[in-house]
Amino acid sequence: MIFTVWTNSTTTNGTTTRDIYFSKSTDNGGTFSFPDNISESSSSSNHPKLAVSNNNVYVVWHESFPSPNISTIFFTKSTDNGGTFSQIKNISSDTNTSGEPEIVVDEDNIHVVWGTTVNSIQDIFFTVSNDNGQTFGIPDNISESFGIAYFPKIAVVGRFVFVIWIQNSSRDIFFTVSDNHGNTFSQTKNISNSSGSCYEPQIAVSGEMVYVVWRQRIPGFENEEIFFSRSGDFGQTFSERQNISNTPAESRHPQIAVSGENVYVVWDDWSQPGGEIFFVVSNDNGQTFSQPENISHNTGSSHYPQIAASADNVYVVWFDYSVPINSDIFFARSIDNGQTFSEPQNISNNTRRSRYPQIAVSGDNVYVVWRNTVTEDIIFGNYNIFFAVSNDNGETFSQPENVSHMDGSNRDPQIAVSSSS
Repeated sequence: MIFTVWTNSTTTNGTTTRDIYFSKSTDNGGTFSFPDNISESSSSSNHPKLAVSNNNVYVVWHESFPSPNISTIFFTKSTDNGGTFSQIKNISSDTNTSGEPEIVVDEDNIHVVWGTTVNSIQDIFFTVSNDNGQTFGIPDNISESFGIAYFPKIAVVGRFVFVIWIQNSSRDIFFTVSDNHGNTFSQTKNISNSSGSCYEPQIAVSGEMVYVVWRQRIPGFENEEIFFSRSGDFGQTFSERQNISNTPAESRHPQIAVSGENVYVVWDDWSQPGGEIFFVVSNDNGQTFSQPENISHNTGSSHYPQIAASADNVYVVWFDYSVPINSDIFFARSIDNGQTFSEPQNISNNTRRSRYPQIAVSGDNVYVVWRNTVTEDIIFGNYNIFFAVSNDNGETFSQPENVSHMDGSNRDPQIAVSSSS
């Protein structure tokens, strides 16, 4: 099954309401269910994140509650493949502003992180449910910073839970690990340890291997590079950081995926006017990387890649400004562990604005969602959520389908596939 969530924003009599909507497909993307409002709030709900495990669907978001000046982390789940959802839970349980939630699941253990601001200091908080979302533990401050900690990312392998974030006091990437399903965490460590400012960390795990990438400004230069570090002992120690982009131009928005011993990284590279999508691969668990390769090859401007991997296959999507205002979703694939890539194909292919794709993979199926303008005014018009599927490892894609079909503006789509698909 395929599951997607997004934020819907509508304005009535000058009042804007934002809710989290959900839709699913039980026929491999042929059709989608009527969108279901799973937040059902009179306040503002944003930034949904989605995780699935077997027949269970889990969603978190932040919401302006109990007042417009305070936001709280909310959670709901479905145990029947999205047929019905549970009563909404407040899992941050505080009177401070919380946002940027991230969620991962391992069996009955649900792990959520977010940022909470208290007296101008922001820390990373964590909570875990060990009973499939029936109850959650008291939120734990796992960063305990003296400045601002933000942009948390989380990954899980068995009993090990890994969290990274940006620490504003030094602009470095910090890390902590739990080896007991999130009940306690290790002392935090600085894994970038740089004199240059770091941004946009991403994490991927496989067995005992932990991989982290981020964007980092080079001191004394104007450009930013993509850096990488790895751990081969569940995060106890990390390698020296290495520059894997190493270009004279700006490199931004890194994403990472892992399959076996293969580590794949993509990013925006601004060596050419407008930007291109660059890619590197390591076939030895991140010890060495290939030379960066341009996989977008276009005359437009390419941005915000997303990546997924399965067995020997690597799939990358991004949005591209083919003309100054219009933009489309492009896709390229490799079927040989990233050694070669197909020519990019336009899978949105319309005269309006398509942006910010997300991707999921299951077997031979590749699923992509994005936001797409549905009015003639492509700059200020409303968005809907569009979807396309490939059933042949990304060789061909279906015609794009509008899965939201809603008034207002629909943004921030997320997609996940159940293991039983």
